[in-house]
Amino acid sequence: MRPDASDKLASVGPRKGPSKAVIATVVGLVAALTIGLVAFMSLRKDETPQATSAKSLPQGAMAGGKGMPVFADKAKDSAKTVDVYLDFQCPFCGKFETAQGEKLTELAKSGDIKLNYHVKTFLDENIPGDNSARAANAAFCSANAGKFAEFTRETFENQPEEGKGYTQDDLLEFGKNVGISDGAESAFASCVKNNTYGSYVEQTEEQTNKDGVNSTPVVKINGKDVENADMAGMMNIEGSTPTTIDKVLAKS
Repeated sequence: MRPDASDKLASVGPRKGPSKAVIATVVGLVAALTIGLVAFMSLRKDETPQATSAKSLPQGAMAGGKGMPVFADKAKDSAKTVDVYLDFQCPFCGKFETAQGEKLTELAKSGDIKLNYHVKTFLDENIPGDNSARAANAAFCSANAGKFAEFTRETFENQPEEGKGYTQDDLLEFGKNVGISDGAESAFASCVKNNTYGSYVEQTEEQTNKDGVNSTPVVKINGKDVENADMAGMMNIEGSTPTTIDKVLAKS
């Protein structure tokens, strides 16, 4: 334990009480420490995670990187929760989203499922560049225009060869293709170029790792992983038995 400074000062201090100079020095030190403490607490307040700031949270997203609900206001009370974990550079994610993305959106719009997307970026650790993160940021930017589901599907349908990655122009073009226009187009472009939701992208990767998801694609229905055979069937993998998300839901 660190020695108490007051004990040390008492042992060496003047027997007849402190001088005016000493008193003035102590008062000055106390004042300085008080100011420093106030400044420190203010700094700590400023360092609050960005997830708590409305400006750094994509429209509709759950704070702390906990997911992007799609058509959450439509969900019926009895609807099953479907969590989809994807990485924009993952080829099998592309197969899944191309095959099942439109049906997922349809089910979410009708309120038959509570659909949450979790955009992972772990492939940036294995493939040079930050293409997963930049695409994820762009997807979150598209949410501000109400186009997250459409942008996600458009991005996967135009997925480049593994390792090539998405250019900034690609991502901006995807936004136009899904109908982000007029005033929303300028805001979307600014959001993409400035990596506005870079912090939320990082929080999403951290949160999904905490949740035990370290690969993609992964689909959970009411918190339970969809079996590998059904995942392969939904992606139309050769040798698998073809199936669809609504059929998997029916037996879950």
